Amino acid sequence: MEKAFTEIYQKNKWGGGSGSGSNASPDNLKYIGILEDIINEYNIQTICDIGCGDWEFSQFINFPKNVKYTGMDCVKSVIDQNVQDFQTKNIRFIHRSIDDNFIPEGYDLIIIKDVIQHWEDKDILDFMDQIIQKNKYVFSTNGYKFMRDPSKNNLTQRDINNQYRYFPVDVNKYPLNQFKEKCILEKTHRAKQMLLFHN
Repeated sequence: MEKAFTEIYQKNKWGGGSGSGSNASPDNLKYIGILEDIINEYNIQTICDIGCGDWEFSQFINFPKNVKYTGMDCVKSVIDQNVQDFQTKNIRFIHRSIDDNFIPEGYDLIIIKDVIQHWEDKDILDFMDQIIQKNKYVFSTNGYKFMRDPSKNNLTQRDINNQYRYFPVDVNKYPLNQFKEKCILEKTHRAKQMLLFHN
């Protein structure tokens, strides 16, 4: 996975940086508002953002001063740049991939935005089971329907290594529906579904 995402950044496979899911668009500003509400309502003090990307829009999130944030990404060049541009006393970045079976644990909130939509079902099941058990809340955001002709994404399974594409992930459908009973918040905006899970 690290090799695939490094190539995406180096060759601008998604139109530059992390792609449209990570730019400062009105859709992402909507996401920021929901995330800030979650942080305040549930008294979140520690956050791990898995697949934090280049922080193009995350820099606009208003984190309370008492919140400690860790951004994690598998692309070293992205993390190095984030450290240089954004790291502070309470905001840090680490280069890490979940390919090596590393699962963050003990956080108040895990953020995972536009990540699992690239994975195979079995990987989603295994990861979500562990990440929900090991942390208090998990905020997952994914495309849950295609915005264009699905024949353009006609893979039989998710395949980040070969095609850099995604398949919709919907909490009401397999595999994510296996965790629906733990979902305490469900919001949709255009093609995005934002879900908050509680262990």
